[in-house]
Amino acid sequence: MPNRVYLLRGNHESKYCTSVYGFEKEVLTKYGESGKHVYRKCLGCFEGLPLASIIAGKVYTAHGGLFRGTVVTPSKRSKKKNRKVVHNPAVNSLILGSLEELAKARRSVLDPPWEGPNLIPGDILWSDPSMSPGLSPNTERGIGLLWGPDCTEEFLKKFNLKLIIRSHEGPDARDKRSDLEGMDVGYTIDHLVESGKLITLFSAPDYPQFQATEERFRNKGAYIILEPPHFDTPIFHSFCYPPRPKVNPYYDFEDVIDSDEELDLVSMVPDSGVQLPTA
Repeated sequence: MPNRVYLLRGNHESKYCTSVYGFEKEVLTKYGESGKHVYRKCLGCFEGLPLASIIAGKVYTAHGGLFRGTVVTPSKRSKKKNRKVVHNPAVNSLILGSLEELAKARRSVLDPPWEGPNLIPGDILWSDPSMSPGLSPNTERGIGLLWGPDCTEEFLKKFNLKLIIRSHEGPDARDKRSDLEGMDVGYTIDHLVESGKLITLFSAPDYPQFQATEERFRNKGAYIILEPPHFDTPIFHSFCYPPRPKVNPYYDFEDVIDSDEELDLVSMVPDSGVQLPTA
C-alpha cells in the first residue's frame, strides 16, 4: 500500500458538474440539515486540489492534458511596459503553455472559465488529444483545447519528460471518435513520439454508471504502476467490473445528459450572459 496519496482535480470537481451529475443532491440527501455545510466544504476542497503533477521529473499527469500559453505581442518599442498580453488569441496564434505559467495559474475557481485571462485551469481539466497536428479550440466540449502529436513531442522535449498520463475520456467519449482507439481495456497510447508517450488512463469499469439505455460498454478499468528509479516505464493493469448492486441515481439521468459533450457550459460561468465560442 502507498504511504501517501495525492489527488488531482478533474473536470467534474466543479460547482456546475457536481450540481448537474447529482453529487450536490446526494450530499444534501445524506447529510440532512448539515448537507449545505458539507457541500460547501467539498467545493472548497475541489478548489484547492492541484491541477497537475510531475512525477520524478519525468511524468506529467493531469486530468485533461496540455494547456495554452499567454501570447505576448511586443509593440514597436522594445520596452516591456509596451507589450500587449493576449488572453484569448486567434486559433493560428495558440501556443503551448509552460510549467512556469502553470505554476502561476489561479486554480482556486469553482467553475473553470472558458474565456478571459485564467484559461489554464479549463484547458488542463477539459482538453483532449487529437491526431491532427497543432493546437485548436475543443469545439465539441466548448472549453479547453485539442492538441496533436507534435504538441506532445514539443512538451515532452522542452521539459525533459518521458510520459504524459491523463484521463478524461471514457468509453462513451471514445466511442464517438474515429481518430483514437477505444477504451475497452481501460487505457490507450494515443501519441507515440520520439521523446515519449501520451497515455489516456481510465480507471472506472463499466462506465458510465447510469445511462438512458440498457446497453452497456462493459469496459475494463485500468491503473498504472511506475517503478523506481526512473518511473518512466508504465506497467499497465486492467481489471473487470464487479457485480454492481441496483441503486437509484441522485439525478434524472434520462432527462438530463449522458455525457460531458451535452453540458450547457454557459451555465458553468455565473452571470456570463454570453454564448459559447464556436471556434
